Amino acid sequence: MININNKNKLRFLTTIQARMNSSRLHGKVCLKFEKSKNTLEILIDRLKKSKYANKILIATTAKKNDDKIVSIAKEKKCLYYRGSEKNVLQRLVNATKIKNVNTIIQLTGDNPFIDPLIIDYIVEFFIKNYPKYDYVTNNNLFDKKKSVPLGMIVSVFKAKSLKEISKLANKQEHFEHPSLYFYQEGKNKFKIKNLKMPNKWCSKLNPRLTLDTKEDYIFLKKIYNDLKHKDNFTLIDIFRLLKNKRNYLSINKNIKQKIPSTLKKSKLNL
Repeated sequence: MININNKNKLRFLTTIQARMNSSRLHGKVCLKFEKSKNTLEILIDRLKKSKYANKILIATTAKKNDDKIVSIAKEKKCLYYRGSEKNVLQRLVNATKIKNVNTIIQLTGDNPFIDPLIIDYIVEFFIKNYPKYDYVTNNNLFDKKKSVPLGMIVSVFKAKSLKEISKLANKQEHFEHPSLYFYQEGKNKFKIKNLKMPNKWCSKLNPRLTLDTKEDYIFLKKIYNDLKHKDNFTLIDIFRLLKNKRNYLSINKNIKQKIPSTLKKSKLNL
């Protein structure tokens, strides 16, 4: 049961990191899934189904080619912030300097099918245990065998912890991946939790549901076309579909996820 006092203390801001200049698939956050919807728009609409992700901010860059992302933010009535392209950590810190916000729900713009139920599950764990944890995630250090599929990753953390990290970070990868410091040096400075997900959200199919390559786009578009008739399809709906259409899985099964080099070398127990 959620502690009402804890719930009332927490004021959430959901951040979406998004930019057009992706190295593997340029403009992926604005790719069309149907005539009236692109990647970012689908993600925003799904977030609005969450009980907690109702205050949304798009953290993008000051570069001209990201004007389109700002236009989408305005159209969808989201907040937005424009900052450094390379220093994503500082961009996120500056973006979250908003009055009456003390807790961040962190997402990225390349995960359009994020399940609002997973967001709520992680947020409610954070609320229930507040203020015990500074940072709660379900990414399991990108170990696909032990976690939800890529594309369903959520992190929830105290805004003040993010500010602390921005002063402590000293590696280029820390600036490129805002949460990375938590897993490494921050493991001894902050109370962090890698939250195990219920079995219903884990599958041996291990579908790759993140958007980073042309193959990912083809795969996700097939899923979307088959499930868009549902008002808000869930991860379980995706699993059911893929059990019947396993041939879809071959489209992007050989794509390797790009992860920070320091994570490749480390085996951290959260």
